[in-house]
Amino acid sequence: MTYTKNFPIQFEPIADPEAMVIGPKVRFTVLTSRLLRLEYSPTGEFEDRPSQAFWYRKQPVPEFKCVEENGRTTITTAYLQLKYTDSEAGFTPKTLSITLKESGATWHFGDEDNLNLM
Repeated sequence: MTYTKNFPIQFEPIADPEAMVIGPKVRFTVLTSRLLRLEYSPTGEFEDRPSQAFWYRKQPVPEFKCVEENGRTTITTAYLQLKYTDSEAGFTPKTLSITLKESGATWHFGDEDNLNLM
């Protein structure tokens, strides 16, 4: 467990390495079968501090399948399918999408969600 000096609360901000898929300048973490953490860094350095929404990332590794071929990464859980094509541009609507398997609805990076409470 980790503690902060000024905020004495326990947290475990780094996920199990088995839950992470790391590629050139990207890191995807399968937090649950319905929750993925997506990170892009031009320098390949990623943020490991806890977020207010998810302080305990070191959870049991959810079941998922990852296929990496020809610069394309596909991560599939029971509920989601993420597709990312490696690109110098990073995350764009053409390089990153997530499909809800139940409905077939697909989100592309940058899509607006007018129902999101921000």
